[in-house]
Amino acid sequence: MYQSRQASKGIFILIFQFILIASSKDIKGQNNAIRYHTSTLYTQAISDFVQTLKHQNAFLPDTIYFLKNIQFPDIVLPTKVQHHCIKLVENKEYDVILKKSPNSFSVNLMGFVNQNDAEFIFVGFRPGYQHQFDVFLEYKRNNSQNSYSLDQIFWQNFAKQKQSQKVLIFGSGKWLHE
Repeated sequence: MYQSRQASKGIFILIFQFILIASSKDIKGQNNAIRYHTSTLYTQAISDFVQTLKHQNAFLPDTIYFLKNIQFPDIVLPTKVQHHCIKLVENKEYDVILKKSPNSFSVNLMGFVNQNDAEFIFVGFRPGYQHQFDVFLEYKRNNSQNSYSLDQIFWQNFAKQKQSQKVLIFGSGKWLHE
């Protein structure tokens, strides 16, 4: 009887381990799907950001350095968006880049994504971390296409003055300030 219980426990432990391994593969698959979805949405936002800078006739270098912060998701970004190189770097790494290329341009990017909408805030800096502008991109979820559509863009320019008003520049599918 003792051996029978031990055998049952052994089988139970084996089944439990199998379930645990199978579910962890499921979780990894889900994590990869979430990571891919997040990466796609960030890429879309970066592309819309570049388009916004072009529309605003803002300084737009060949390479845009995105500063990696603690909240930045563990995703892969494309190396180019709309013919501009995209590099994700740590602050210390960017300080070294600044010494070699004093006209470089950096951006802090924060993203907030949920089921119904998403918002991305791009904070642009010139060399020496001089705050130049903020771009706020707001997206609405399109459930039928399982994607997000650009809803509104707000622009806040600090290059000429320290205090600046947040201005709606894109809404209802069109640029509002031509």
